[in-house]
Amino acid sequence: MIALNLEHVVFRIMVGLEEHETSANDAAYVILLLITYVSVLLSSLLLAAYGWTVYKYHR
Repeated sequence: MIALNLEHVVFRIMVGLEEHETSANDAAYVILLLITYVSVLLSSLLLAAYGWTVYKYHR
Protein backbone atom coordinates (compact mmCIF):
# COMPACT_ATOMS: atom_id res chain seq x y z
CA MET A 1 0.00 0.00 0.00
CA ILE A 2 2.86 2.36 0.67
CA ALA A 3 4.19 2.02 -2.87
CA LEU A 4 0.78 2.78 -4.34
CA ASN A 5 -0.02 5.53 -1.78
CA LEU A 6 -3.34 3.92 -0.90
CA GLU A 7 -3.33 4.41 2.87
CA HIS A 8 -5.62 7.44 2.78
CA VAL A 9 -8.09 5.77 0.44
CA VAL A 10 -8.15 2.51 2.39
CA PHE A 11 -8.66 4.43 5.62
CA ARG A 12 -11.60 6.31 4.09
CA ILE A 13 -13.14 3.04 2.86
CA MET A 14 -12.79 1.44 6.28
CA VAL A 15 -14.39 4.45 7.99
CA GLY A 16 -17.16 4.63 5.45
CA LEU A 17 -17.67 6.75 2.39
CA GLU A 18 -20.47 9.18 1.87
CA GLU A 19 -22.16 9.31 -1.52
CA HIS A 20 -20.32 12.44 -2.68
CA GLU A 21 -16.90 10.96 -1.70
CA THR A 22 -16.98 7.95 -3.99
CA SER A 23 -14.61 7.63 -6.92
CA ALA A 24 -14.14 5.35 -9.89
CA ASN A 25 -11.41 3.36 -8.15
CA ASP A 26 -13.33 2.48 -4.99
CA ALA A 27 -14.16 -1.02 -6.25
CA ALA A 28 -10.47 -1.70 -6.90
CA TYR A 29 -9.59 -0.63 -3.36
CA VAL A 30 -12.30 -2.84 -1.88
CA ILE A 31 -10.98 -5.80 -3.87
CA LEU A 32 -7.48 -5.01 -2.61
CA LEU A 33 -8.78 -5.05 0.96
CA LEU A 34 -10.54 -8.38 0.43
CA ILE A 35 -7.46 -9.98 -1.09
CA THR A 36 -5.34 -8.71 1.80
CA TYR A 37 -7.74 -10.01 4.47
CA VAL A 38 -8.10 -13.41 2.83
CA SER A 39 -4.34 -13.82 2.35
CA VAL A 40 -3.62 -12.91 5.97
CA LEU A 41 -6.28 -15.29 7.26
CA LEU A 42 -5.22 -18.18 5.04
CA SER A 43 -1.45 -17.79 5.38
CA SER A 44 -1.20 -19.57 8.73
CA LEU A 45 -3.48 -22.38 7.57
CA LEU A 46 -1.52 -22.90 4.35
CA LEU A 47 1.80 -22.79 6.22
CA ALA A 48 0.56 -25.42 8.67
CA ALA A 49 -0.69 -27.64 5.83
CA TYR A 50 2.63 -27.28 4.02
CA GLY A 51 4.57 -28.14 7.19
CA TRP A 52 2.38 -31.18 7.82
CA THR A 53 2.87 -32.38 4.23
CA VAL A 54 6.65 -32.00 4.45
CA TYR A 55 6.70 -33.82 7.79
CA LYS A 56 4.47 -36.62 6.46
CA TYR A 57 6.56 -37.30 3.35
CA HIS A 58 9.97 -37.03 5.02
CA ARG A 59 9.10 -39.34 7.88
